[in-house]
Amino acid sequence: MRGLSAYTTAYIELLRAHAVRHGYYLIGGTHPNIRDGQLLNTAFLFTPGGAVHLQDKIHRTRWEKEKWNSDHGDVLNVFQTPHGKIAILICYDIEFPEYQREPDVWNREQKQRLIDSILREFDISSIYFYRKEDDSLECIDGRQRLNAIMSFLGRNVADNEDNGFPLRFHNEIASSPPNLYEPIDGLRFAELDHLAVSEDDSQRAFCTGL
Repeated sequence: MRGLSAYTTAYIELLRAHAVRHGYYLIGGTHPNIRDGQLLNTAFLFTPGGAVHLQDKIHRTRWEKEKWNSDHGDVLNVFQTPHGKIAILICYDIEFPEYQREPDVWNREQKQRLIDSILREFDISSIYFYRKEDDSLECIDGRQRLNAIMSFLGRNVADNEDNGFPLRFHNEIASSPPNLYEPIDGLRFAELDHLAVSEDDSQRAFCTGL
């Protein structure tokens, strides 16, 4: 497997030329390559303009670990094209459901609806993690929910647009009185601490109830 890395340059130049000549985006088959001393199984995205983007396989099979002694990638990349966003799953990666979703696909209303559901004590299903070889945890199902929660708390620095977004209550199936959440509607998490000492009786009472 390591010997195949000697053909990486020729492989890239051949497929890059095809993408440029025919004016299309081309995802080539994965190719073993050595970078910084690591043996990685990598898919390549070739663009009409001649750019080359890489996606390393994240989850290795037992054979890749024990027989080939290969290394794993750590990041699922999303590539922007005029036709839409592209993410590449390699072999075993497709067995992990969250990798079939873009890392950040929820808009603000969807995030607000999740927080609405949590405050109403609706079931939001389980969140699953994968324990990696270095004993760290990686979320494989529930990333959108975790992203939404962290953004509401104002602790998601990667969410440039919605970090610290305000509450909005608009749940069509809720049985709660329609005005129950009015005292905190439109507030941000950072503002909720102030409700306990609010001069507004309804806000103070709601905060005590929470």
